Amino acid sequence: MQPGLYYPYIRIRDVEWLKRALIVFPRMYRMIPEDYSPWDIRDKAFEFTQVGRGDFPLLCHANLGATRVREAQKVLSEQIANDALNPEFCARFSKELTLRQKKGDPGVQLHRHKIGQELVNVLDQNELGWTPSDDVSDGTEYMEVHPAIGEAVMSTLAVACSYVHNTSVVAEPAVGELHNCLVARQIDSVYDAWIHPSKYRAAPSPATAECVFDVIVRLHCDVSNLTPLDIAKLGEDREAIDKLLGELQKGASEIRLDPGDEREKMLKDFASDVLNTWRGERKNMSNFGKAAIGEAPKSAADFAGKIVEKVIEPTSIGAIVGGLTLTSIWGMLAGFAIGLVPTYLDARKRAKDSPLYFFTTMQARGIEIKVPLQIAGGQRRAWESR
Repeated sequence: MQPGLYYPYIRIRDVEWLKRALIVFPRMYRMIPEDYSPWDIRDKAFEFTQVGRGDFPLLCHANLGATRVREAQKVLSEQIANDALNPEFCARFSKELTLRQKKGDPGVQLHRHKIGQELVNVLDQNELGWTPSDDVSDGTEYMEVHPAIGEAVMSTLAVACSYVHNTSVVAEPAVGELHNCLVARQIDSVYDAWIHPSKYRAAPSPATAECVFDVIVRLHCDVSNLTPLDIAKLGEDREAIDKLLGELQKGASEIRLDPGDEREKMLKDFASDVLNTWRGERKNMSNFGKAAIGEAPKSAADFAGKIVEKVIEPTSIGAIVGGLTLTSIWGMLAGFAIGLVPTYLDARKRAKDSPLYFFTTMQARGIEIKVPLQIAGGQRRAWESR
């Protein structure tokens, strides 16, 4: 499973989203200027930089100084400089037009130390970047740009960094669906995708397993009580996580729609179907034990012991049945119970081998999972905690 690269901000806006993401992503990279403090202590993200898996913290810095990142910015600088020779291009992304279009929106601000000096110079010299007004400024080190320019810059940085650290590019739901060029990590398509969209004709990318998992956890799970240490431990079973994501990807790959309500509905329906399948598997396992001993067993030994207790219960101590002493009956019943243990163990193994078993692990770690009940015709009703 690849790590994630947080897009497009420096500071984590939604810590609950970060918790959900780090359940499946081994760690999360952020594009942060060197020697910059992203207010971690204030926004509660700091503790995620202090806990990790292996040699990396859960939340770490992307290498903005990597050769690939510098080269990608150089190409972008040249593309912008070439287009800026046309006065119409500069007018289209000018300060005047941007401020008129944003209508109270704070606009897109880029930290000058987050991008290379050559790119900063190109934006400044062609009046495509300017100092934001005091009432909306994020700080003295920021420049404001047209949203399309900002997306082109940030997408270039993100895709380049994703290659450096071998990550997926991810974003909080408030950001909206990521552009196809980010999901597919198409560095050569970024500029046209944002600056010359008429030239960009890529088909919609299929949904990803990670996207489906985020829908499941965002809508159906409560992770509010999880600490960074809890999340680090939960993510240790990479095999179970990878099996789950592999299963989710089978359905996700069928969802090939542009961002919108229909795509969101398909994701939600698929998420609901997955949880109901898991719920069915859990019930089958629980029913096996309940049918034999009246309750779900805690272990194979518990199962065998409860079988004997249940069957011997009506028999009086010292009674003789058909010439057999109670001791003999106990022996036969014990043998019968032990004979059922392999069947019980086989059922448990099938449950653990299920690609959806990681949801059971999440539940065991204290995450409440609410499964939408389904009735005929696929309609949903009520909620049931499992």
